[in-house]
Formats: sequence, C-alpha cells, structure tokens
Amino acid sequence: MKILFACNDLDYFLLHRSNLLGPLLERGHDVSLCAGGNSQSAERLPDGVHFIPVTLNQHHLDPLSDLKLTAQYARIVAGTQPDAVHCFTIKPNLYMALALASRRLLLRKTPRLVQTFPGLGKVFEPSTGMVAKIRRAVVATLLRASCGLLDRSATFENSADRDVMVQAGIVSADRAHVVAGAGLDLKTYVPASDQRGGELSFLFASRLLKAKGVGTFLETARTVRSEGSKASFLIAGKPDPDNPDQFDMSLIDAAQDRGEVRYLGPLTSGQMVAALQDADVVCLPTRLREGFPRILAEAAACGCVLIASDQPAIRQVLTQPDNGWLIDPADARDLTAVVQECLADPDRIRAMGTANAAAIRRMPVDDESVSAIFRKLYGL
Repeated sequence: MKILFACNDLDYFLLHRSNLLGPLLERGHDVSLCAGGNSQSAERLPDGVHFIPVTLNQHHLDPLSDLKLTAQYARIVAGTQPDAVHCFTIKPNLYMALALASRRLLLRKTPRLVQTFPGLGKVFEPSTGMVAKIRRAVVATLLRASCGLLDRSATFENSADRDVMVQAGIVSADRAHVVAGAGLDLKTYVPASDQRGGELSFLFASRLLKAKGVGTFLETARTVRSEGSKASFLIAGKPDPDNPDQFDMSLIDAAQDRGEVRYLGPLTSGQMVAALQDADVVCLPTRLREGFPRILAEAAACGCVLIASDQPAIRQVLTQPDNGWLIDPADARDLTAVVQECLADPDRIRAMGTANAAAIRRMPVDDESVSAIFRKLYGL
C-alpha cells in the first residue's frame, strides 16, 4: 500500500510518531510524509520515506495561507496517489480533509483517512470569547462537512476528547477510537540500573509555554530552595518564540543564576531517557487540555513519581495515590505542598517510582500495541 502522513511540524513527528514508519517500511509499503517546520530534520527520517515539505502557520488560522495549504495538500495527494492518509494535529486534520473532500466531489478516488487528535488544541479549548467561539464553530462545521464525504476514522488519546468530538457530531461513535498515546519503546525507557540516593530531584520536561506550567514549577523551586532544601529542580524543553504563549526565558535564566533551577535545554530522545533516569519526580502542572501525557508515561517507565494537573487525560497515567499526586495547576501552593511532602520521605518516593515502572508496563502503551491499531485503520 501507499501511505501518506501529514503533520504540522516535522520535528514533532520525528519525536513522537516516527515509530510508525519502521514497521510499514519493513512490510514493503510505500511511505510518504508531508510536514511543515524544519525541513533539514528530514535527514533523520528512515531510508525509504519520501519527504515533502509544506508551508503552514502552526499557531494561527489565516484564510489565505490555509487555502494555499489545502491546495498544496490536494497536489500532494494527486502526486502520491496514497491508499491511506494519516494526519496529526488540527491543521492537517482539517485542511487535508478539505482537500480530499474536494477531490471526492470531482468524482475522483479518495484514500482512506485517519485523523489523530493528540489533544484538541486551542480551537476546542473551553472559552467564552466571541472570536474563539466563532473559530470553533467554523472549524467544527468544516470538519463535519468534509469528513462526511470520506472513508474516515478518528483517533483520540483519551475518552474525554473523543466524547467532545462525538457529541459535537464531528465524528460518529463507531469511527472514533481511543489510542494510548503515540507508543513507547519500553526497552529504552527503563529505570536506571543503579539505585537512586541522596537528595530528591524534580524535573519539568515540556514545551516552554506559560500554559504548560513552567512558571508554577519555578515558583515552587524558589520557595523550596529558600527554605534550605538541597533538592534539585531541573527544566528541560525547547523555547517556542513563534508561539503567542511562549514563556519568558529570562525568568528561567534568572532562576538558574540564583541557584534555584538548572536548565538542561532541549533534549534528544536519548538525552531525555538519561534525564528521566536521573530524576525522582516529574512535574507537569499544565493548564492545557492534554491528549495522552507522553512525558508522564516516559517518566513512569523510567521509575519516576508523577505530580501533574488533575484532568481526565492525566488520570489515565497518574492513578494517585499509587504513583503520584494530582494537583490544581492554578495554585502554585498546591505543587509546593506536594513537593514538600515528597521531601519528607525520599525512601517512600523511590519505592513508588519502582512500582510505577512496573505498572506502566501493564498498559497498552508500547510501540507495537499502538502501531497495530493504526495499521488496522489503514486497512492493512
């Protein structure tokens, strides 16, 4: 079969979805990928993947540029003639569906479409603002109209997101599937071989956005360190200067200068494994509506305890009190109180981490379990 992937950002695909490629190539399928972002990263794709760069604005709806993106998708489909198209994130999901629906209206053969929503994004975030409501209504209407013409399935990373889209009539219940994230290599994400000791280490690893809660983590680090604790507070992540929700990096630099945190920078997959193996606790005080919290699954697999926001997606992985704490992300004092509780009993925390690594392996989060679901949706 010929399979075309469409993603908003190539680096995102390489980090979270490239595990889908190997099994397809090994079975002799023809694989293409169209994506925006840094096209130079294409050199990291496996041999045999045909890469097609596209131009898109990840953070804003722009009618003119988005119309051009739809036309570009239509040309890519005409050129590659795929049997199945798999899209990730809202813009490819929307504009590829429009491109395929236009092709269908011209009585041309259209491929099977699989849409993956790794979280519903800003478009479907609850909001009382008029502009946000209009944007959400327009996107929902276009998705309903275009996808109604197609042989299409949709996957979500938690049941709450699936229910939102089913209730909105954007996807029918029999075509909506919940998949536990993007898949993990559980032979790579393993606990450290040596027993952890000494002061506890707390890690924040995520995109450096205000809504992800990095400011809350900084505030907790400052409070705890001011009380004389020698605990480590580490931050890993990539700045996102084009995102309107970007976090002010000078605040991280200042906290590092004061000795409250250490900034590790953006990490490769291998470096992330090492960072998780060195950490005792991973914190994600996010205010964003998450899909399946991959960093929490990775952290659990490496034997970390979890502290994260109380929301449906996160409760898939964080089943307190067995493996961590759910907190209110709007109140930094909540995170601080839990961190102080951890510091009061390091032995308990490390025992919880060991149990966490075993528990995550009983969930269908491994690469093969996830890839098998998608191969079935492609019709393989």
